[in-house]
Amino acid sequence: MSVTTFSTLGLTACWGASSVYAATATDVWIEVINAVFGPLLIAVLAGIGWLIRDYLRAIHRNTSATAEHVVNSHQATNLRDDIDAIAAAVTSLRDEIRSERLERIESDRRIEQIFRGGGAS
Repeated sequence: MSVTTFSTLGLTACWGASSVYAATATDVWIEVINAVFGPLLIAVLAGIGWLIRDYLRAIHRNTSATAEHVVNSHQATNLRDDIDAIAAAVTSLRDEIRSERLERIESDRRIEQIFRGGGAS
C-alpha cells in the first residue's frame, strides 16, 4: 500500500490505496483561525496604534505650548508675568506699611518725650 502525504497552510492530508483522511477537525479550525484572524488582529492593533499615535502627537503639540508659559485666555499677557507683578506689588505694599509703622512708632516716641517734659530732641 502506497501512502502519499502533503501539507498546505499547515493542513496535512494523507491518502493511500482506498481513502483520504485529513488531520483532526480541531487542528483544521486552529489553522483556519490562525490564517484568517491572525492578520486581522494585527491590522486592528496597527489601526489602534495609528490612532493613538495621532492622539499623542496632538497632546504633545498642546503641551509644548505650556512648557514656556501659560497665557491667560482673556488677556495677551502670560500668567507668570501677572503673578510676578502681583508679588512685586504686595512686596512694595508691605515695605510701605513697614515704613509707615516705623514712622508712627518714632512719632509716638517723640510725643511721649514731649509729654514727659523732655522737649524736642
